[in-house]
Amino acid sequence: DIHGLIHAARRYLEAGAFDFSVLLSVVAAEIATRRFAIERYLALGVSKNKLEAYESDYKFSMLLNVEIFVLTPSDMKPDRDLIGRVNRARDMRNDYMHEGKSIKDKATAYGVMGDAFNYIKYIDKVRKHLAPEVNPCSKTESAGD
Repeated sequence: DIHGLIHAARRYLEAGAFDFSVLLSVVAAEIATRRFAIERYLALGVSKNKLEAYESDYKFSMLLNVEIFVLTPSDMKPDRDLIGRVNRARDMRNDYMHEGKSIKDKATAYGVMGDAFNYIKYIDKVRKHLAPEVNPCSKTESAGD
């Protein structure tokens, strides 16, 4: 669960494992972004089979920097500064994963975790706003109970 990952990131941060805190924070943001994008694609009529066929093409960078702006309602576009901070966090995660560059600063790791948490809250807010559109059958199906 996404919020469980943020909770684990906080525990790692408190234990001084800054790298793992950043890693889990960014993974949580990536999962939230991917889930949101898939929900929106399906709500907009994209075939589930086609989405599965192209699943490996959904890079976090593309979803975060392009698709999130395309898939959100015009009155709920993400804050570009927050997206920029999540991008920097993604870069830190990639530097750690691919080059072994450690996060040595607690404040940096704390900032990444906070940015990821705020970004996930934003995604949750948009998902809640769009919920009837994302799952248009939910009321009909429950009405038959």
